Amino acid sequence: MNSILNIKSESGSASVLVVMVALMLSVFGILGLVTANANYKMAFKNAESVQHFYAMESEANRIYRDLEQMHTQIDLESMPNFLTEIEPGIFSYSVTRENDRVFEVGLDADLHILFWREAARTFLYDESLDFGNPGGF
Repeated sequence: MNSILNIKSESGSASVLVVMVALMLSVFGILGLVTANANYKMAFKNAESVQHFYAMESEANRIYRDLEQMHTQIDLESMPNFLTEIEPGIFSYSVTRENDRVFEVGLDADLHILFWREAARTFLYDESLDFGNPGGF
């Protein structure tokens, strides 16, 4: 009777190990798919952003070429309506596209480019949002 109680069956431990390995591989596979999908979405958004940037830059180039063909120098009397004088003798124009992105070009009176950049977006704070009084400050 004593010999029957000392016999232990270990036939299920291999099955449990196989199930655990299969479960771990499944979890890692799902995590890999989720990561790949997130990377795809990020790459698509980046490609879309770059496409909009180059569309704005192309429009800014077209405007600058038209300015060069029309004028050799900017004077206040014959200044096109899309140009604004930001400082005496310094003019700028901007191109706006989707997502409120703005591309700015700055010129001097002789049509030399002073800056050529994508401008920072203007952030408007919403006063209607109630954040409460965190921490009693």
